[in-house]
Amino acid sequence: LERAIKLSFYMEPPLFEPSKLKSIQWLKGNLTEKEAKALIQKAFYIKNREGKVSFKEQINEDLELYWERNLNPNFYMAYLKFNPKSNKLTLRVGLAGNQVQNRERLSDICARLNAIGGINGGFFKADGDPVGALMIDGFLISEPFQNRGCFGWNEKGDFIFGRVSWEGMLETQSGIVLSIDGLNRKPSGEEIIIYTPFYGEYLKLETETKIAIIRNWKVTEIKNGHQEFIPQDGFIVVGYGEKEREIESLRIGEQVSLKAYLIPEKKDTKWRKITFLIQGGPMLIENGEIVNQDEGFSEELLNKKHPRTIIGETQDGKLLLMVVDGRNPIRGEGLTIEELKTILKKLKLKNALNLDGGGSTTLYLKGKLYNMPSDGKEREISYALVILNRKR
Repeated sequence: LERAIKLSFYMEPPLFEPSKLKSIQWLKGNLTEKEAKALIQKAFYIKNREGKVSFKEQINEDLELYWERNLNPNFYMAYLKFNPKSNKLTLRVGLAGNQVQNRERLSDICARLNAIGGINGGFFKADGDPVGALMIDGFLISEPFQNRGCFGWNEKGDFIFGRVSWEGMLETQSGIVLSIDGLNRKPSGEEIIIYTPFYGEYLKLETETKIAIIRNWKVTEIKNGHQEFIPQDGFIVVGYGEKEREIESLRIGEQVSLKAYLIPEKKDTKWRKITFLIQGGPMLIENGEIVNQDEGFSEELLNKKHPRTIIGETQDGKLLLMVVDGRNPIRGEGLTIEELKTILKKLKLKNALNLDGGGSTTLYLKGKLYNMPSDGKEREISYALVILNRKR
């Protein structure tokens, strides 16, 4: 019973300082997972016969913290409820190290930006490269991927959920038009890729290829290269494979324009107003109804239990920045996508989008973590959704 009471610590409001986050193993001791589960259930029912404990705190008039611990089903969730129309707070993207080829812990991103709180963002590759759309302050720095679910918003508090594709082009004053295949990423074949300062200070390619350097919207240099500094007042255009020939069609000294168009699956004028955009997937809830599209995700992600991160909209227009713990014999195994949809439907959300989960799932508020990352420590992530005080 004493061990069970100690284990019940994991039922209480989880106020973990990131620098002191520890594994649960020191409490489990020599217990098997089955024994640990039995003990924690015993402690839990001592505390609450109904098998459910919840906690709510009003941080300020526009921000609320909520967490809930259940035994049937066995899971823990927490969320920040945020008023996007707040005059005091604003929602932004916190990019790791301010560049796409980087990774940083959520707590460090929030500390660097002096953010009140936040959650981890969308999927990313091992080097930090975001998978899918990412727009910051009106600059599209990573293009949409496979028509997966997106969430877009602006500083005024307007927002929208849905799916978008894109079209990018570089046009010269003489009428030459190059179709752009990607932004700030490695090529996946014969492509034209644009590299901006968001990629980093330096571009290093695996093989030499044709590149064009653009500064102040003017072609300043065309050459064969594989290592180059990215100009802060411009960008680099790279042609891979047969696309090298298109780079050669550009002329030094000529003015250029770079255009990127979002193409929404469902027309809505709100898409024209957004200045921030993230992509995750799959869409979970749309207009109050469960969405049954897997968006090309694997069986592993969809049908196995994992920690989850969600951005959702309530019926009264508030935003939920939510996490569900998992891969933990005491805090719960996590949820499948179908289980997650069912819970969100019961919460009566109007819209909801799945974001990167697993070891990335993290919720931070005012210097503390309000979930237990499944790696036993915070994972470094590509970017985050963060809540900041508005500048006055």
